[in-house]
Amino acid sequence: MTARRYLLRTCSGFLAVLLLAGEISAQTFDAGQAAYEAGQYQVAIENWEPLSEQGDARAQASLGLMYAKGLGVERDDKRAIQLFRLSAEQGFVDAQYYLGIGYRNGLGVPRDDWVAGLWFRRAADQGHAKASAVLGYLLLAKKLLPVDENEAFTRISFAAKAGEPPAQFNLGLMHAGGDGAPQDFVTAYMWIEIAKANGLEDTDTYLRRIENELSAEELEDAKARAVRCRTSDYADCE
Repeated sequence: MTARRYLLRTCSGFLAVLLLAGEISAQTFDAGQAAYEAGQYQVAIENWEPLSEQGDARAQASLGLMYAKGLGVERDDKRAIQLFRLSAEQGFVDAQYYLGIGYRNGLGVPRDDWVAGLWFRRAADQGHAKASAVLGYLLLAKKLLPVDENEAFTRISFAAKAGEPPAQFNLGLMHAGGDGAPQDFVTAYMWIEIAKANGLEDTDTYLRRIENELSAEELEDAKARAVRCRTSDYADCE
């Protein structure tokens, strides 16, 4: 056998082993996910813990949630943060969001909006709608420096059109107050009405205040736009 054929055969065998290991890991993770969804938390941990120790980012994030929620284990915020960090540093977007939440709320680490913002931005840059919503809020509330209202508007708009009710509400407030967005009471009413339709509570007071700024025709237009925007899956919101 020539050296070239030997090398090709060796590489092919190594690739087959890697593919098989990947399939086994995926099956083990899926078994853990099925157990988690069935409320069999100990079984989920038994499947995810070995994968986590092997560096599997999904398993690390999932196991971190178990510790954060105290499911199948005693709640341990510090352990949750350790696992989220291991996963987030590999680029796993959900873990980046969870790590941001940890720093935002001081769970397992000292509260730090600046560090939270770094992780929310990493997740938002990968298209994570919830992270984009929180990042936009932090920017709008001037919790992060430098203050950038244009980025706040961009992040919150993205999250709103991805279906996040808090972002829809905040986008409405931005348009109502002309805070980082053009003042437009029709658009403001539309987004807050959408947030309400999507289950966000305590919106009626804001809707009534904005309604006082609208004519009957404008109010009818705002309500029609809200229905059109929502039923088009946010493709037709103008």
